[in-house]
Amino acid sequence: MRITLFIEGIEFYGYHGFSSEEKTVGHRYEASLELEIESDAPSSDRLGDTVCYGTVVALVEEVSRARRHDLMEALAHSIAKAILDRHPRVREVRIELAKRLPPIPATVDRAGVSLTVTR
Repeated sequence: MRITLFIEGIEFYGYHGFSSEEKTVGHRYEASLELEIESDAPSSDRLGDTVCYGTVVALVEEVSRARRHDLMEALAHSIAKAILDRHPRVREVRIELAKRLPPIPATVDRAGVSLTVTR
């Protein structure tokens, strides 16, 4: 059975961005995910038949710490690819990634990207 697992509002701190200041000071980020997965969990009621969202959240944080990215597009893609690599049940990852209070000469709550990566 194909199901959609969603995780909204994953907050983490990261050192990504184009400028050296962004890479030094860092920013708060927020990610939301939709994972299209093949799962027997609705009928089996077993965690082993689905994807544990706790491990996915930990992976988002791990990828963010592993390497600094200049662009949010690249960070979002790295997160999506890592999810596909670690979780064979996942067929597609939709990710929305936002930088909170981006360093621009205007008051903006969030700026970000949304992308989809398919196995």
